[in-house]
Amino acid sequence: MLLCSWLNVFAGQKQAEEKQAAALQESFIWLQATKAGEQQYVAFRKTFNLKENIAAAQLRVFADNRFIIWINGQYVERGPARFDPKGPQYDILDIKPFLHKGKNAIAVLVHYYAVDSFTEWNEQNARMMEHTPGLTAALNIDFTNGTIFSLRTDETWAANKNTQYKASPGSYSSVPDNIDARLSDGDWSVAGYNDEKWEHARKISGSSWGKLSPRLIPLLKEQTLVPDRVVQQTTGANVHDSVQSLRALLPLEMEAGSELVIDIGKVRQAYHLLELDAEEGASLQVGHATLFYDHKKQPLIVSFIPHPEDRYIAKKGFQRYMGGDTHGFKYLVIKVLSGKIRLKSVAITERSYPYERMGSFTSNDTLLNTLWKVCVNTVEACSEDAYVDCADRERAQWIADGYKMSFPVARVALAAKEQNGTYTFGDARLLRKMIQDMGYSQVPDGRLQPMRPSVYPLINTHGVIDDYSCLWVQAAVEYYERTGDIAFVKQIWGQLQRAMDYFLNRKIANGLINAREFIYFDNPLKYVQCEGATINAFIYGSLQAIARMAKVLGDAKAFNRYAAEAVALYKSYNSNLWNERAGTYNAASFSDEGKAMTDNPKSFSLPYEGPLEPGKTVAPNYHAALMALYFNLVPADRHARVLHFLLNSFNKTTEQQMELWWPYTSRYLLDVLYREQRTDLSQTALNFIRNAFWHMTRYETATTSEGWWGGASVHESSAFPAYFMSAFVLGVRTVIENGKLSFIIKPNLGDLQHAEGTVLTEFGKTDVQWTFRDGGGSLHFSINTPKGATPVLYIPVMSERATLVLNGEMLVKAGKIKGELKRSGGYYVIPLKENRCRGIILKGQK
Repeated sequence: MLLCSWLNVFAGQKQAEEKQAAALQESFIWLQATKAGEQQYVAFRKTFNLKENIAAAQLRVFADNRFIIWINGQYVERGPARFDPKGPQYDILDIKPFLHKGKNAIAVLVHYYAVDSFTEWNEQNARMMEHTPGLTAALNIDFTNGTIFSLRTDETWAANKNTQYKASPGSYSSVPDNIDARLSDGDWSVAGYNDEKWEHARKISGSSWGKLSPRLIPLLKEQTLVPDRVVQQTTGANVHDSVQSLRALLPLEMEAGSELVIDIGKVRQAYHLLELDAEEGASLQVGHATLFYDHKKQPLIVSFIPHPEDRYIAKKGFQRYMGGDTHGFKYLVIKVLSGKIRLKSVAITERSYPYERMGSFTSNDTLLNTLWKVCVNTVEACSEDAYVDCADRERAQWIADGYKMSFPVARVALAAKEQNGTYTFGDARLLRKMIQDMGYSQVPDGRLQPMRPSVYPLINTHGVIDDYSCLWVQAAVEYYERTGDIAFVKQIWGQLQRAMDYFLNRKIANGLINAREFIYFDNPLKYVQCEGATINAFIYGSLQAIARMAKVLGDAKAFNRYAAEAVALYKSYNSNLWNERAGTYNAASFSDEGKAMTDNPKSFSLPYEGPLEPGKTVAPNYHAALMALYFNLVPADRHARVLHFLLNSFNKTTEQQMELWWPYTSRYLLDVLYREQRTDLSQTALNFIRNAFWHMTRYETATTSEGWWGGASVHESSAFPAYFMSAFVLGVRTVIENGKLSFIIKPNLGDLQHAEGTVLTEFGKTDVQWTFRDGGGSLHFSINTPKGATPVLYIPVMSERATLVLNGEMLVKAGKIKGELKRSGGYYVIPLKENRCRGIILKGQK
């Protein structure tokens, strides 16, 4: 009965929210007169009187492209979460703290960026799409006496496009401010402002947007801090490089040529708030830099455009300047271009996904300890309203970066705290939003754009990426297998099938699939259209995933089809790409059939200009071997030879290895090494992490970079070592086998003498500690798992004469197993029945 009651309440809430969404869809407003395709900042206002005590107040709001809200002069929120106009999502804000009896005012600044008005790709923002401008909002207030007050956006709202906010320059990443405070005739965010000269808003059709729905992800958290570390002060020709206290300097007189470089402590996605007195027309430039010391004490602002700094022209007297967009930065650079100001205060508000770091990693290797933190720092900085590739240069949502890099690290280290105080572990909401956003980009032939929402041209280099379309399918299936959210997968089931049908329609006579090769930069065949070994491996992995999903959904026809296609591709792969002499797979083959194939729309590709062997094949390379192993395409009788070929890449210097494996492909490499469950290969993996990533622990950003030494310096492409250290070194992880999620604890300590930490899974927090003592003769361990979880513990067999004691009970004595304990390879397998356990395993006498 309780379950039925709860379901009824949930159904009622869902129905009520659908009514709210429908009302919002009918309540869009904009200006009376506006020029199509012209960028505009438009302020909207609504005043109203409240006569009763407030019990609860909610504001639902959406705007295209972005908004900032004030109530009674107080900043409330900015948004919305990035969106595709086909699937707009509105925010639900608790605004009770901002309201009072008497006259109240809601003020909303809406920025229509007019992305298509910029002709250069690097000016067309990677977080927004060209569309119709509009605002819709609905306020609902419950009073303590049981009465209700509500209002919606309509023609009674006042609107004004002639405020202090001027058109911003185009930018691929953060939107630069262009503000002239002299144009402000007062604070239009407060109730007492006179808006009689403003025009009335015009009601517009909500049919320009897809069906509105509530925001999929939680509101971002905002945390304000006051920085105090000035690393450089410039006054005229004088440059002061010694560290100073900002508090000691303030208030600070600054004139043309004066500049402050303020260290905010770590890289954050944040906006600034400056308080200053100024003379009329004084001009400021505010920049957001990631590097200073590593750039010869010159602030480095990473951007695709020449001048990404904010510009602010001051009015006379006291004023506050709040940044209109967030930036990823470590150094705030304030420069006076003309006139004089008196800087009174500087504050920074970090704005990011509401993660809390609950995971940890500590060992006797300080390098690994630092690297784990650096990797998690990076994912935190790159988690906002999406998993973004980098916090500064792009802030773009790429499926490969988010799914294969950020998501695994977040699962083991970060949890999101809900409004009721509970935590979501294994939080997959950013992944779900990414999958949904990508789904909106599906092109007529079934492929998807790899980065969304954006206006990235389809025919450009990365307009569509075949292996990223495969990753989209794999991400959707893994999302279900980790969350059980069958309703979401049902919504996109047709799209998933169309994505796979694109590849199946490109199958040639020998059973291989002609497609564009794996695009990552270290692949010698990147961008080449062929029957490539790596892209066919990606396709095979996607066929297996979609077959599992079809089985869950009860779609027998689809299951039979995709399962059969997977089997057929497996056979063709091992027949047509196998190179017996080399003991591995050819990198690609070329057929005349492939030349005749066309895409809709046409995709970017490059001709192959390398040598061909008999049969129009490309000789084996390490990428082909790696992906064949990763996607389980290698039969058992060939496994050792292919692995041997792959491991030859380690018979090189670290520098040569790094030329073979970019950070992105190294993520697949480590996965293959650890999955072998061999002590020597676990050590190889650990050594690779140390030798290839050590230098990233010395970056002043305390984050990882895109390439080994270059690219964006706050990029999650290199953040994945934290996942492997938590999930494989400490050994706490969830695995998907036959479509089901299981929980295991299986350490791979390598040469570490001690390792401990907290690892998060979908089941909650697990604390582990592993310590070798007696010169490696004994392994002591303690484990604390979440209540209700039933993980399987794998304890490494120290020797054939080992003795194992768990919670005081001897399970193995001198190599002889007692009771129902099992052994699998080099591990004893123990289903844990208690949440806390302590144990020791001794090597014993030879």
